Amino acid sequence: MIRFIGASVAFALVGAPVNAQTQHVPAESGRSVRDYGAVGDGSTDDTDALQAALDDGRDEHADYFGRPRTLHLPAGTYLVRDTLRWRGCCVQLQGAGRDKTIIQLMDDSPGFRDTESPRAIIDVPRVEGNKSHRQYIFDLSLDVGERNPGAIGLDFISHNNGAVARVDIRAGEGSGVTGLALTEAWPGPLLIRDVRVSGFDVGIRIAHPEYAPTFESIALRHQRTAGMMIDGSIVPVHQLDSEQHADIPAVVSGGAGSLLVLLDASLASEGGQGSAMVVEGSAYLRAIATQGYARAVLTDRSTSGSAPVDLSDTTEIDELVVGEPSSLFDSPRRALHLPIQPSPQYEGENASDWAYAETKWPRDGRDAERLRAALRSGAPIVYLRGGATSVWGDEIEIPAHVRRIVGFGHCANGFGDDPIGLRFVVAEPSEHPVIIEQFGYGVTVHHAGDRAVALKYGGYRYQAEPNAGDLYLDDVVTHDLHFVAGQQVWARQLNTEGDVNVVNHGAQLWILGQKTERFGTVIHTLDGGLSELLGGLVYPSRSYDQSDSSLAAFLAEDSGHSLVFGTSVYVDRGFHPQLVTELRGSQQLSIPANPAPRAIPLHTGYTEQLVQRAREGSGPPAAKNANDRPNGERAKDGGCGVVRTKGAPGRALAVFLAVACTLVRRRRR
Repeated sequence: MIRFIGASVAFALVGAPVNAQTQHVPAESGRSVRDYGAVGDGSTDDTDALQAALDDGRDEHADYFGRPRTLHLPAGTYLVRDTLRWRGCCVQLQGAGRDKTIIQLMDDSPGFRDTESPRAIIDVPRVEGNKSHRQYIFDLSLDVGERNPGAIGLDFISHNNGAVARVDIRAGEGSGVTGLALTEAWPGPLLIRDVRVSGFDVGIRIAHPEYAPTFESIALRHQRTAGMMIDGSIVPVHQLDSEQHADIPAVVSGGAGSLLVLLDASLASEGGQGSAMVVEGSAYLRAIATQGYARAVLTDRSTSGSAPVDLSDTTEIDELVVGEPSSLFDSPRRALHLPIQPSPQYEGENASDWAYAETKWPRDGRDAERLRAALRSGAPIVYLRGGATSVWGDEIEIPAHVRRIVGFGHCANGFGDDPIGLRFVVAEPSEHPVIIEQFGYGVTVHHAGDRAVALKYGGYRYQAEPNAGDLYLDDVVTHDLHFVAGQQVWARQLNTEGDVNVVNHGAQLWILGQKTERFGTVIHTLDGGLSELLGGLVYPSRSYDQSDSSLAAFLAEDSGHSLVFGTSVYVDRGFHPQLVTELRGSQQLSIPANPAPRAIPLHTGYTEQLVQRAREGSGPPAAKNANDRPNGERAKDGGCGVVRTKGAPGRALAVFLAVACTLVRRRRR
């Protein structure tokens, strides 16, 4: 294998995560911890009050999938002396903002001194194996205080979907083993977004071969051992900003089964001879700038007769594959580099921007009438009662002026023989995307117009008409997704569970982190579509039918894809017979999965001509911000916060290695 080192490389400019403003939380959207006696004055011990709020109405032996719980923590500093826990799944903690709501461990707490038996401020429960569904923590900070060396900020788990977003985790002097621990069996899939960790031995620790989280917009500061430590997991990360003391690595990815996917990163240290990243398994690395480190990456992989690969002359990375890249037809040896747009956000200006759509139980038959009235009220944000379940059978059109619909964990059940509860129709044109978020399950979105749609934090079904606009999917569990020509789709933490997962009919599809179950083709790309997968786990978890020997995990028909993913197989015939199948004209080629490799650090299957045709048909250049992009316009390359420079032609140094590393200059799109 050959690696190329150019004289000039592009680099990422990744700032600290944003969105620190105070979050407006309507009273009807859930219970407040103040109702249970919590004070939040920074001096009162609020442990018992907070625990009472978490325990209320929860029976250890009950099923809470259809009985979610939403708790609000108003602005204040809540002192605790012990770990906070709850029973069951489906709990949402909503703060008033990372700089407004703080849960702080008392200094020198007796139960948090032992580093061999660390304890967390918040310990999210594992429920019956893998049933800890829909756990969410938003808009607050966790502080482990001082002189608590055995403290963990947050020990988190959530199955199928869940998130930690807009959260700070910090440790004082002499405190902290791990900021964010994701080490329980099957910690995800879930989304960690806009999280900052300061202090601790390790900022973020991930350990398990299945169902790792997806990370975006992460800031790590001044850890004592490593910023992020990965043990055998498949971990996709977009936008990592790390600042460390001398010789402390930003990322350590250990274990032969690990696959690190990292793009758009700024990794800095105070100096020394260390490496910004230490990689023992496989990796796909892109658009990474380092400062103060002797090298960007040290890979410890070796095979018989070969030495570890030390890229000592490389401090900036355009695109680097650690492992064996693959292709079937003649294809560029780099990923597609599809444009990346940030997910839309809209918070509103004040409380008058929010309209409440009341739901009642027992059902009075007027829930749909009240929801339509709230949507017609003129308010840009409409919300439902959090921690509640309602019964629907209605189709609701979303007016053009509505920018956001928030469920606060609301679940929508079907009525009678109809298993689908609440149907939203997006048909009216608008220059602003509409955001639909925080619905536990039961919501279908019919995308019938060219207005952009963002689905976030929940379980949804999605239907697109031929003229459907762009789509954003953030922490979504679903199945049977079909995207249409002309669409651009950005998905972060996509969990598809069904016999049909994703079918791309001519769209441009970008996925950061995908998890699947069952044996349907994971991504089927056709009609000239382009699909880029950056980190995913294909784990059917059962044996396939031997009669279908042509079934492929990934299929492209006269279309293009680039794929970075991993697999897990524990049973006989536990994977698709074909890993990848591609058709170009009358010719068909496949990579058999016998056995399926643990990590595929990069597979490419496209032509430059196909990519150029897709770009020419994608419409006018996009506006700079996804929130205000004019209706119908498509994003061009450059939306991911990366400064791309073409650079002078570099020297090419070819070194044949048993461990395959390919560094390819990314060209400006």
